[in-house]
Amino acid sequence: MSSSAQLIAQAEACLRRREVANAEALLMQCVAQENGNAIALMHLCLIQFSKRHYETAESYLNAFLNTRSAFTASQAAEHFIRTLLQFNRFNDALKVAEKVSHWFPSDLTLRWLHVQAALQSRAIDKALSLTSQWVAAVDETHKAQVMLTHANTLAKKGHFSDAVVHYEAVLAEQPNNSYAIAGLLKSQRVKQTNSRYQKFFDHAYANAANDDHRARVKFAQAKYFNDIGEYQQAWQCAEQANQMKQSQVQFSRDTLSKQVDATLQTFSAVNQRGAAQQTDGEPDHTPHILVVGMPRSGTTLVEQMLATLPDYYAGGETPALEVSIATGRHGQYYLAPLAQGKSIDETTIAQSYTRYFRQFSNFAGHIIVNKVPTNFFHVGLFKHLFPQGKIINLQRDPFDVAASIFFESFSAQFAYTHSLDNILFVYDQYQRLMAEWSQWYGSDILNLDYEHLVSNYSVAISQVEQFLEVKMPGEAEIRGADNPVETPSIWQVRQPINRHAVGRWTRYAEAFEPFRERYNK
Repeated sequence: MSSSAQLIAQAEACLRRREVANAEALLMQCVAQENGNAIALMHLCLIQFSKRHYETAESYLNAFLNTRSAFTASQAAEHFIRTLLQFNRFNDALKVAEKVSHWFPSDLTLRWLHVQAALQSRAIDKALSLTSQWVAAVDETHKAQVMLTHANTLAKKGHFSDAVVHYEAVLAEQPNNSYAIAGLLKSQRVKQTNSRYQKFFDHAYANAANDDHRARVKFAQAKYFNDIGEYQQAWQCAEQANQMKQSQVQFSRDTLSKQVDATLQTFSAVNQRGAAQQTDGEPDHTPHILVVGMPRSGTTLVEQMLATLPDYYAGGETPALEVSIATGRHGQYYLAPLAQGKSIDETTIAQSYTRYFRQFSNFAGHIIVNKVPTNFFHVGLFKHLFPQGKIINLQRDPFDVAASIFFESFSAQFAYTHSLDNILFVYDQYQRLMAEWSQWYGSDILNLDYEHLVSNYSVAISQVEQFLEVKMPGEAEIRGADNPVETPSIWQVRQPINRHAVGRWTRYAEAFEPFRERYNK
């Protein structure tokens, strides 16, 4: 074993024992002895990222990318890419994948990670190129999975007709693939009864491995029936899907209510102190934007509108704010120290926030549009981090919101979405928060009605223009926005603005009967 190999082996043993300082010293010794050792540079890069020493980490990363040395085992390359993705270093992971793919051209795991790095870094054209090449060359064992990824990527770009072809090709290979069925229905509006689709639903449901897959099929079937106007059957399918999902999750109204109470109490204290509130440095005065509201309230549409502006970046739905909050000294528990007037590393959190988005390969502009609907919880913190920040709050009829949510398959994080009663409870908590935020930050919050936006675009958009002091695009230009869309609105948002979804709940009026008096319906 060479001296460099010995040093690396010793350093890796130290890392397994969490003796990071000793490992770092050994790796530095290795680099001094053999300049450009790929393994040593990889470990040094990851150590520095874990310490949040970003400039130093990036210097090691650049040295790695320029080295002529190579890994002798693909597992090291896989580890490097996976860990960079875990650190939210999406574009860095793609750069590493580009380099190491030449070292192990036949390694399927690395090829898959290359695609994932491209997707997570939003290099969508690169991902399409990679999956297109792979579909042509992959063996039968992996073909369906690669075609499914290719179809999903086409849909993100708005290439729906091509996506439908690939989803159907997947189903020809794997008739019970619930992901392909979901994608197939998401990528179009079905105009008439389709017996082939009915066979897809029946076969996939009967052969599903578990309730999660069965629910996914039922959600797709619910959309199919809704599209063709069979509303009673659509609701029955949605109910079945939600019952299966609800059995897998837990939602506590009491926990949510207490979270809202604590948030409002904290920022009541913060705003009473005003300028006396302690901060840890100069605030970031960039006028970033939060687009908030309940899920399915029109937030993706507004993001598409803003994405056409030259200085605005469509941030999409990411955990950027939560990830950034965790970089502060108090982690996710920022309410108590803020209520006590303590610093929460505002500068560190704000820098982490912008750094997160700059790791997307398509990042451009200056102002980030963050459209995670449930960021309505964090409006106070956002204004604390970015005093010049603006909030656009999408308001929509609560019953239309509830109906639209009820037809979608959400992750376990959204445990409330499987019951109309719970959805409307969360809607009420959202309204309670926004009412207080509007009192405190009213001039920096625009309450925009979804119904008004889709019914009278020119008038509604003038409100946005005055609020942001920009010239907004016309209706036709919105469809030309090139940012990838990954939300349930993936197909709808690329269609001409229309009123199809206004009053949707009336198709299912009987289900809403218990709530009509509560909302004066």
